[in-house]
Amino acid sequence: MHTINSTSFSSPSPSSSFEVTELKSQNFDIKSPSFIIERSWRPDAQRNLINQWSKLASCKQQWFSASSIGMSHAKDLVKALLSQRNVPFMDMGGLSDLLDIRMLSCIKLAQQQEVHRSKLLSSYKDLVVIVTQMINISSSMRRFLKGSASSSLVQFSCSSDDKNDGGDGGGIPVFKFWSIPYFEIYAQELVEMFTQALSVKRCLMVELLSVHCEKDSLQSDGRRWSDELYDGEFDHLSICNLYSTETCELVLPTIPCWESHSSMTVPSNPRLEDDVLKVRGCRYN
Repeated sequence: MHTINSTSFSSPSPSSSFEVTELKSQNFDIKSPSFIIERSWRPDAQRNLINQWSKLASCKQQWFSASSIGMSHAKDLVKALLSQRNVPFMDMGGLSDLLDIRMLSCIKLAQQQEVHRSKLLSSYKDLVVIVTQMINISSSMRRFLKGSASSSLVQFSCSSDDKNDGGDGGGIPVFKFWSIPYFEIYAQELVEMFTQALSVKRCLMVELLSVHCEKDSLQSDGRRWSDELYDGEFDHLSICNLYSTETCELVLPTIPCWESHSSMTVPSNPRLEDDVLKVRGCRYN
């Protein structure tokens, strides 16, 4: 991100006086409402862009933090599940004489899994909310004239009252040679990267929430790809373009610039091998 040149806000210099003289010679009316609006729009647009990109940077850090926390919960979930699977083969030592010690151990480990699943789901929800915030921020980089152009007080906002106002200052540069659409393209590319990552994480979430021990008496029904993982998830994913409100279907993870000629399905396997489980837990990050 290029910083704003402090001289842009300094007092008029001889060169700026020459600029005004040149504008006059080209029949520009520097007192006209359109010229005043244009001169006022650029500093406002600069401040807005700096604020929006600062928010995107903050969301990026929040994503990494929530993702790291989620990976920790995923590892704890896998560890508890593997421990439960190994209970029948464990050497209990002196505890083996206790009544139903293995069954009680399995119940305790199953309860731990439910706690870890709940925490993992909460961290996933945080990731979804972060991406929706990034999408809203990336679409708030334009500045529209607020009120009448003939008003003595020129103000701007993120919403448009005039369908003819594009919010980009007519395409004039904001910083150096870059106009608003230039920054929007980069913001959209950044958001798309996190959106694709979110889609992959959801695949892992479905598997981690569905997997269980075969003899787990406390297990619930396995989650499927088409299931809503928490209340309101589909509303959030529709904002991220990961859920179609027209077909009422989730958008499967895709690789950019690559077209598959075969249909893709996301299986939900309640009985994954131990090595696969370990990989799933570590890949969540």
